[in-house]
Amino acid sequence: MSDKEEFIKYLEGICSEGWHVVSLQLENSSSGPLSIILEPMGDLLTLAPGTKYEVIGQQPRDYGIHLEFSQDYIQVWVESFSGVFQGDVALETTYYLICRQKMQESST
Repeated sequence: MSDKEEFIKYLEGICSEGWHVVSLQLENSSSGPLSIILEPMGDLLTLAPGTKYEVIGQQPRDYGIHLEFSQDYIQVWVESFSGVFQGDVALETTYYLICRQKMQESST
């Protein structure tokens, strides 16, 4: 099972009533890198030109992932646990590392 598949399965298993798993594709079609800040933990990511990331997280029903754009960066707000993936491979963001630890603990 890929990082992404395992993470989605984990999030679906711990979702509280009234919450759901959501995703958002980010693609950099510009000629320069884009700075992404994953909130609420403040993880700073760089999205290289021609690169795609997928943000997956938990949100209350009727809410999606919130984006804030500035001249210098894009803030990505997810209310609960989240992960960022390039293809099926996870980037080592704070919440993903916390979830990975919990996934490993629950499998032993």
